[in-house]
Amino acid sequence: MQNVVRYSLAALGPLAVLLAAPAPVAGGALDDLKARVEQLMNRIETLEAEAKGAKQAPAAPAPAVTSGNDKVKLTLSGQVNRVSFFADDGTESNTFHSDNENSSTRWRLVGAARLNEDFTVGTKIEQDIGQTNNSSAVNINQETSAGDLSFDNRHLTIYLDSKQFGRLWLGKGDTSSNNITQVDLSGTSVIEYSGLEDVGGNLSFRTAGAVTPDGPTVSGGSDALGGGVYSQFDGLSRRNRIQYDTPTI
Repeated sequence: MQNVVRYSLAALGPLAVLLAAPAPVAGGALDDLKARVEQLMNRIETLEAEAKGAKQAPAAPAPAVTSGNDKVKLTLSGQVNRVSFFADDGTESNTFHSDNENSSTRWRLVGAARLNEDFTVGTKIEQDIGQTNNSSAVNINQETSAGDLSFDNRHLTIYLDSKQFGRLWLGKGDTSSNNITQVDLSGTSVIEYSGLEDVGGNLSFRTAGAVTPDGPTVSGGSDALGGGVYSQFDGLSRRNRIQYDTPTI
């Protein structure tokens, strides 16, 4: 671009000499030269503006991860999911800002490699990140975080997939019965679904005994909202398994 500008400036040299020369020039020819000079000047200004814009335009970022094989695909993804909620047991109340156990904070790697037109081999690695103040672990009297949970391996599995024969899973992952009671057509399961204990599951009911000036005491050892009262009766969740899924019939 800069070379074009230089050539255009060089081309103006002879025209400038002609305009400055004392030799008589016919009126029509002079007007023609002026018009050509004006066109060249406009062209130079356009080229200079384009060259300046090219310098200022940011270069496209290079991809962070590339594959040398178009048959192999790797996807990195994840989520951060927080929830704020208020609880009142009739005597005390509290507001919580927690990691949302309805759909926990997590990261995942999903890979797939096509072996041929029929067979694909893949893997899924998904891990819960240690949650801060988990929504199923908070209690009405706490003043600090309920603590961080350790990392939980949700999926550590590989599979062999065939369009003709179905899919074979090896490793930790969903069993065939997982989530069978969690079908939710509302699309609001991240707020609440059949697992009622995931938000507030460690909050205890007030008992009828041990009355104090402030009211009935909290049943200290109760897990009433966790396993004592509510259960979603889900399947076997995620296990180490060998599982075969038939092709769609």
